[in-house]
Amino acid sequence: MLLIVNLNPCLERIYTMRGFRLNEVHRTGEVLVQAGGKGINVARATRTLGGTCLVTGVLGGYAGQHVTADLKHAGIVYDFSPISQETRTCIAIIDPLGQTQTVVNESGPAVSDGEAAHFVAQFAHLLPSARLVVLAGSLPQGIVPCMYGDLIRLASEKKLACVVDASGEALRAGIAARPFMVKVNVREISEIWHAPELVPQAMAGDMASLIARCRLLLDDGVAHVVVTLGVLGALWVSKEETWWAKPPQITVVNAIGSGDAFTAGVTHAWLQGKQVVDMLTAGVAAGTANATLGGLRFSLEIYQALSSQIATVRM
Repeated sequence: MLLIVNLNPCLERIYTMRGFRLNEVHRTGEVLVQAGGKGINVARATRTLGGTCLVTGVLGGYAGQHVTADLKHAGIVYDFSPISQETRTCIAIIDPLGQTQTVVNESGPAVSDGEAAHFVAQFAHLLPSARLVVLAGSLPQGIVPCMYGDLIRLASEKKLACVVDASGEALRAGIAARPFMVKVNVREISEIWHAPELVPQAMAGDMASLIARCRLLLDDGVAHVVVTLGVLGALWVSKEETWWAKPPQITVVNAIGSGDAFTAGVTHAWLQGKQVVDMLTAGVAAGTANATLGGLRFSLEIYQALSSQIATVRM
């Protein structure tokens, strides 16, 4: 089973508005309201791919009740630790006419020391049933940045591999604990090294500097570094091999959640015992499939069709 940690879940509201502009009154087109957060997104995509997972974290208030109701409706297994404050709500505005995506994320509730300790105990209780652990997303207020590092060390005691999909201080703490895999986008890895030039270089197809930075993380004890590149696909760097996988051209409807779908594709393939190039292909296919519709609503058929169209290059 894939154990997914989502410490800052949300109730997500996605509005489609054609011609969205600031300082104007708008009426929405399509409205999608669902449980969200990076870990929940990974769980939703994993279920689409036919995988088995359980998502955990902290949850509270009326928004938390809506989150669990949606997860139950989607058939996603969950086991959240309760908190007294309200789970956050996040809003995304998609403008298909202007091809823009505007996202407003609440920072999240304040979690007490006792609530955080209760979650850690619950996480430890869930570990024996897991085969792989994913730590995804931001941390709410009150949970210290070193939390991901602490969870990785707990999992390592059980000989469990961990995947970290985060940013900022939470990502740095995760890296310090030497996880099996770090999954980032190109902007997040550029922030680790305070190297903004990595973004335009990678977007222009020049991967040399990016690969060099990834190898520095390998020297720090990370086994695999995976960087998503948007329309350019993704890069996988390990000590043994480096691959670049490129998706076919598609009409992007809504790319929100594509990075999380990518994580689901990679981890689902890992649990099936696939090779590195096949795991990377699965991730790019899942992320691309999500962008055709958005909201983690892609179908297994779309994913399978795209899987055969991914081009891979050994670097």
